[in-house]
Amino acid sequence: VYYQAPIFTNELVNKHKMSSQIYKAKKDFFKALTDHWDKPDLNFPTDKFPPEKTIYWALFKSNGIDLLDAIRVNNQNQFQALWQVSLAFLESAKSSRRKITELNDILSKRPFKLKLGLIEFWIPSFLFVHRDDFALFGPNGYIPALGDETMELMLKYPDEYEIKTFAVEGVKLDIFNSYRQFLNQDTTENFTNQSFIETIKPFLTFYRGLPEYSKHTKRLSKEAMSVRMAISKSKDPEQTFFEDFPLALGYNLHRLQSSQEDLQLYTSHLREAIRELRTCYDELVNRVELFILNELIGAEVPFEVYKQRLQNRFTKTKKHLLLPAQKTFIQRLDSQIDDRGAWINSIAQVFIGTSLQNMKSDEDEIILYDKFKTMIMDLDSLTNISKLDYSEETEEVTNLEIGSFIDGINKKTIRWPKSKQKEVQTLVEGMKTQLSTDKTLNLAALTDLLKHLLKND
Repeated sequence: VYYQAPIFTNELVNKHKMSSQIYKAKKDFFKALTDHWDKPDLNFPTDKFPPEKTIYWALFKSNGIDLLDAIRVNNQNQFQALWQVSLAFLESAKSSRRKITELNDILSKRPFKLKLGLIEFWIPSFLFVHRDDFALFGPNGYIPALGDETMELMLKYPDEYEIKTFAVEGVKLDIFNSYRQFLNQDTTENFTNQSFIETIKPFLTFYRGLPEYSKHTKRLSKEAMSVRMAISKSKDPEQTFFEDFPLALGYNLHRLQSSQEDLQLYTSHLREAIRELRTCYDELVNRVELFILNELIGAEVPFEVYKQRLQNRFTKTKKHLLLPAQKTFIQRLDSQIDDRGAWINSIAQVFIGTSLQNMKSDEDEIILYDKFKTMIMDLDSLTNISKLDYSEETEEVTNLEIGSFIDGINKKTIRWPKSKQKEVQTLVEGMKTQLSTDKTLNLAALTDLLKHLLKND
């Protein structure tokens, strides 16, 4: 084992005295292994023998390990015992995760007592050969693909990397195939990391593609929120598939194993939860549209119609006199956006300060409706003023409306010359001196005074 490849001998290490060369050989070997494992001799040139090619011959070629065929090892070679103990380590990881450092310890002790240099080539190479048989976990959770960069990090920080060998059979395999059917994928008899990636990736991609609103809203069924949490917290796909998803929908492995009907119901409930998550943002847009139709338009009409009606509603408004927020709203209202969702989203942003997609609180929806209605009422009032024949340079105009259950609605348009503004201000300052420290009491008194003046007008 130690002397088949010169790259591993102390003589070579002492000769070069340059760890950087060894590091480069290791890096180049891992790169060749991950990029060209499916090519004869890892696509190395036939007329050259760089260090990484020597490593390949020592670890694989001369020991009958064929990367193109079903992995096999010549029973007569010196690597047979090493191969078997490495396979046993994989087998032991079926019940629970095992750290890479544990395999390091096994190989560095009797009867193997491998040097660190050889261990650093053997473990990543062996794991790459069996990459479809286990799930790899790093500091940030599940690692779908074992690439050359991951190999380097795994050697540098072996205590941060773990493997969990797949033990998917019986009911687990049935559940797994039900997921594949749900995704319109072919069922499989052999559970591999590749099939795992194919199946888990659509779920993770689906979640990442959801608007922020869909990731935070509570306007969902309990089941949909539980499935959402299972996906968002997923760091172990096997646990997600066979524990978290069933638990989120009120099932467990024993129940699914004992009833084919429950397995079908479980798949149906999962499909419904996913559909609910996928469509909840569209439902939000629908609710905003329904608010516009019910509260502002008063009829069920298509988008193009109610958009035009709202635009026509404020054509005579003196836009140069509007407040900044009112101007922004009118600009959004009059935009040429012809996509219903984008137009509604643009309007909503005026009121909640962010797009509907990024809305994280369900309370913002209530705030949106309240501010929307207030904006329309204010603009309606200003539009009525705009219709009056008055001079902006010489007059001030205000609409006043006071409503009560006893006196009903009293409306009054008040116009006064700007030349009187100094007198008005003097009167205001005088009244301020008579007000109390109680704001509600002050408003009640002024309202009563206004009602009295309107009644005697």
